[in-house]
Amino acid sequence: MLLIVLLLAPFLAYYISFGRSASSTIAVPNDYSTIQAAIDAASAGDTVFVNAGTYHENVVVSKSISLIGGDVNTTIIDGFAAGGTVVFVTANNVTVSGFTIKSHSDSSDMGLVLSGSNFSNINENVITGLWSQSAVVLDLNSCYNSLLDNYIAKSWGIGIDLRNNSSGNRIINNTVYLCGYAISLLNSSIGNVIFHNSFIRDTGQVYSMSIPNTFDDGYPSGGNLWAGFVGTDLYHGPNQDIPGSDGICDAPYDLFGAIDRYPLFVPGQDVTVLAYIEPSSITIRKGQTFNVTVELDNMPEYPGFLGVEFRIAWNSSVLNGVGISDILFHAVAPQGEQDNIWQIVAKVTSSYAEYAVTWQDGARAFFKGYSPIWGNHSVATITLKAIGEGISALSPLVFKVGSPFGNEPEAVAHLIYVYGQSDGSLLNHTIAGCTVEVKNWNLGDCNGDNKVDILDAIVVANSFGAMQGSARYAETADQNLDGIVDIYDVILVAANFGKTYE
Repeated sequence: MLLIVLLLAPFLAYYISFGRSASSTIAVPNDYSTIQAAIDAASAGDTVFVNAGTYHENVVVSKSISLIGGDVNTTIIDGFAAGGTVVFVTANNVTVSGFTIKSHSDSSDMGLVLSGSNFSNINENVITGLWSQSAVVLDLNSCYNSLLDNYIAKSWGIGIDLRNNSSGNRIINNTVYLCGYAISLLNSSIGNVIFHNSFIRDTGQVYSMSIPNTFDDGYPSGGNLWAGFVGTDLYHGPNQDIPGSDGICDAPYDLFGAIDRYPLFVPGQDVTVLAYIEPSSITIRKGQTFNVTVELDNMPEYPGFLGVEFRIAWNSSVLNGVGISDILFHAVAPQGEQDNIWQIVAKVTSSYAEYAVTWQDGARAFFKGYSPIWGNHSVATITLKAIGEGISALSPLVFKVGSPFGNEPEAVAHLIYVYGQSDGSLLNHTIAGCTVEVKNWNLGDCNGDNKVDILDAIVVANSFGAMQGSARYAETADQNLDGIVDIYDVILVAANFGKTYE
């Protein structure tokens, strides 16, 4: 018996020692006032538990510990060092969970960085407000890590940024919102599995130079929600060829050569955009100058638009172009940002109007909140003059809506049109023009006898107060063609009283 005890003694001592040192919890601010002080005092395998509060510090995790926040909404690490990283992880087997990680300084570079870290877990955090570069970065052979259930938002650069052989990671069920690019995979970062993430209102979807990576979990689990990718959900099955919806788009999404075979369907992404001219019909007199407004309705919220282009033509023997003025883009930008609007062309000729505009600095407009645009908007006003009697259609020949980003926006062709065909035309859209009828009659001459006298005053008097469509309404009495016979028509007759026309 004694011999057995002596033989087991070294093993018993090892396990007793390991048990004493392997797992302890250090509380912040109870045990240490700062998170970094608690990390410095911890040993591998310990848990640093951070109670609710705002901690203005930049944290370095260089040992295998669990860094746990008490509540993701109220436990905040607010980095203060200009040009620094808020949470910097250099060890393996690290867990970071339950924090809001943000930047106190506009010039902080990164939110959370894994550098040469393997088998770490970044779960259930909010990582936001990193305006300078990227929110979450996996760098320098950071492999086999898990990014699960994080909300990543408002990064000027990239939401999830994998660099330099960061491979074999699992990126699942994260939301990436309002970032420059949703995700980037560079420099041999391959073999990563990316699915059930929601990429919403990001200016770009994927910036990828590393293939292969997997962007779906097969069927029927599905891939990712790519807001701005317009799909339909009319079929189901592994080949999406059986009638009946299943919450997965019927066609795959090509991501720079990588494929999400089963992108998740976003209800409302297949809305019909309405492009039209208001009013839809108008009757005017020869010589009259008038305005029509170009309208856009039902522009989808995701991803929003940073550019628009149209070309509208008419019969130049009936109408002549006078001018065009911007409504939308100057209306939504504050006064101090007007120089950021890049007007590519605003041109009116005798037979057509052409207009194209985009943000000169799309990222700035996007992140400062005065763009992108969605919903219903007046875009521009076209001023025309009636020069000949007859009917002319105002026909939209081209109508494109551009989303971020554009490449060197000196030409319309450089806009990127996510919500549409490869040539930029809207995928699901209705375009309606306007009909203009020009009447050729003399001012004040209501009865057509080429002179203005008491008989014309009687015509106006008989129709006075009548609106278009009523029995008493006489179009010739409605001298200004506004749909009602009123004092303005009386004034026109009075102003021309006594005139004789040839």
